[in-house]
Amino acid sequence: MFNIIKRKKPLHIRFFTNRQGLADLFPPQKLSQDIPDWWKKTPLYLPLNPEMEQENQRRGGMSRPEKLRKSSKHCYAIQETFKHAISFPLWCDAFLEVDHKDNVRSMGPGKANNNNGRGLGEQHPRQQYPGLMPDNYCNYKFNSAWVAFTEEYVPFWMCDPFYHKVNRDWQTMNGVIEFHYQHNLNVNLILRKPPSPKKGQRQQKIQYEFNAGEPIAYFIPMAHDRKVIVTAEEVSDKEWERLHWQHHIWFSHHKGMKKTERGGCPISVGGK
Repeated sequence: MFNIIKRKKPLHIRFFTNRQGLADLFPPQKLSQDIPDWWKKTPLYLPLNPEMEQENQRRGGMSRPEKLRKSSKHCYAIQETFKHAISFPLWCDAFLEVDHKDNVRSMGPGKANNNNGRGLGEQHPRQQYPGLMPDNYCNYKFNSAWVAFTEEYVPFWMCDPFYHKVNRDWQTMNGVIEFHYQHNLNVNLILRKPPSPKKGQRQQKIQYEFNAGEPIAYFIPMAHDRKVIVTAEEVSDKEWERLHWQHHIWFSHHKGMKKTERGGCPISVGGK
């Protein structure tokens, strides 16, 4: 008897932007195509430590075998992250300035500050998430230059781009998202803020610099048994407006979209 293997249809994730050249310069892509330099340079096995070897020999011990000198390259969790995750890079340079009162001032080049009338970013008031963060952190949300679509409902784990970061004073807020019924890709951060000034002291501020092309989040599909295809496409301003037909349902649950048969891509770019 023959065993019939039914292959699952590839999961195609389509990202759209109306920023000229952005799809070529800084597209969302599989993390396997955006490996951080430190990982590329990390050897599979660590070299022998001369001082430790001398101490072992002095005590009559043996040299540490290579199998016991494994580096992080052998970490299964990191390997799987680089294998399955999607890198979501920031679409422009951005500068943020935070004071102790939760105020965040932002600056970006040209069109980034306008962002189709939505601005570079905005803040959620602390009252919306009481008790979530300590007093020395505040919220800031980047208004994304991208939207995303899948032809079926598949959840994604959105998380902090930990393996690409150097500055640990900010963190992307984690959560489960999907791109069939809700398409916006705004990214919420928490930012460390300065302490309140003491009497007679000058107000301190913390400045953050984000570079275009640096990952601002990872998206990990919760379906690891199928091929994932990621494409980034540029659309006209008119098509961009059509893509935002569901902009105001971001806070609605996807079950409500099913009842009204909403979901999927509202346009067919390039005849696809």
